Amino acid sequence: MTRRRQKGMTLIEVLVAMAILGTVAGSVLVMTGQSAQFVVASEERLLARIVADNAMVLALARQAALEAGFEQAEVELGGRVWKTAKTIARIGASDIYRVEIAVSLGESTQILTRVSTLTGGGR
Repeated sequence: MTRRRQKGMTLIEVLVAMAILGTVAGSVLVMTGQSAQFVVASEERLLARIVADNAMVLALARQAALEAGFEQAEVELGGRVWKTAKTIARIGASDIYRVEIAVSLGESTQILTRVSTLTGGGR
């Protein structure tokens, strides 16, 4: 008896190949989803940083002398409402103040960015 030469793949080989392709396709979908989430989070952090920088510029461009205290405000940027929390604290007995701005998105309590600086208090 002569053996026939096989011309195609067996059913097992096809099933193994399909399983490998399915695993690869699933991994690609997961990576794409994670990438999209990363882009959204990066955009939020970038916009929060812009809001914080703008609030800091406004705090430092004041005409009156600084006073220690806490102040909250809402700002709209990029079609979203951002909350800023400004804390001004006097450092020691000198005329130096620490200005800190924290930014969160809307009603969230999660702070997305925080900036701070030291400045002279008098004008």
